[in-house]
Amino acid sequence: MPTILKAKEWVNSGRIGKIHQVKADFGYPVKFVEGDRMYNPALAGGCLLDMGIYTLAIAQYFINQLPDLSLVSHKLAKTGVEDDLTLLAQYPDATATLACSFRAKFQNSAYIIGENGYIDIPNFWRADRCSLFQLDEKVEEFVENRRGSGFEFQIDAASQCILDGEKEARLMPLSTSLLLQQQMHDILCRIGLR
Repeated sequence: MPTILKAKEWVNSGRIGKIHQVKADFGYPVKFVEGDRMYNPALAGGCLLDMGIYTLAIAQYFINQLPDLSLVSHKLAKTGVEDDLTLLAQYPDATATLACSFRAKFQNSAYIIGENGYIDIPNFWRADRCSLFQLDEKVEEFVENRRGSGFEFQIDAASQCILDGEKEARLMPLSTSLLLQQQMHDILCRIGLR
């Protein structure tokens, strides 16, 4: 999404200095319905695979390292899938605090925090704006005027790859997708769900 690319541009140009933390959460109340995919362990249910992937992906995109150590706190629905999960991941040069939930509406924002400032990305998983701060002062804002939900950028990128005969996207290569899948698998194993 253009908003995420703008935030990355600010980071790469040193606007916030070295990244120290990424904080991201994604949560919406999801009513429990017996047999529903969201709560069905046989159908990859649970908030990590459904919402948590977005938090993991944004941390990976900005930190671009593998975590050394992760601590996980979670709650289970009556079907045995996690419906609330918080992850504290320690990377060699930064820390990520990530959360996802079917139990409550979260702020659904991401913060990329550096030594000289931070970037606020509201609704980061479908972001259409971001703000650059130095201490408490907003020094720049990017607002994207679009009509869609943000998923059109994935559709356009995949379509262009197919038209160009490419097997993977440059911005999200297969290796990154596999890395994120492995991270989710490791988290679920850690809490005894795989």
